[in-house]
Amino acid sequence: MSRRAGHPRWRVGLKGVGLALLLAGCGDAAEPYRGVLRDQAAAYEDLERVLGGVVDEATMKSAQIELAKSWKHYEAIKERALALAPPSFSIQEQMEPEKRRLNQAFENWQKQVRRIKALPGGDAFLKGLAMDP
Repeated sequence: MSRRAGHPRWRVGLKGVGLALLLAGCGDAAEPYRGVLRDQAAAYEDLERVLGGVVDEATMKSAQIELAKSWKHYEAIKERALALAPPSFSIQEQMEPEKRRLNQAFENWQKQVRRIKALPGGDAFLKGLAMDP
């Protein structure tokens, strides 16, 4: 350890930098928005995963049961999103990576919906889930 690191003023300076970094992280106004977008993307990815296993009526029933278990979680994310005020332009810019992930997850979900519509009973299955985009 250098003599400088042991000096009391140096230790106080390091503590001050650490405190400033901690406070800067606490003031991230975009985080609630980014968190909702991350959770929405994860929910669409989960939907896509479940729907990806749908190939016939038997797997439709299994998927329906699995999606019913997750429904409250999806609704909670939606409520969090609706509770947020519209983001400022600055916050919108900070959310770009999360928006790209959400858009990709949404597109993948739509592909699964279109695929399932073509299956026998698929249209009724999707309407029963209220997932007809």
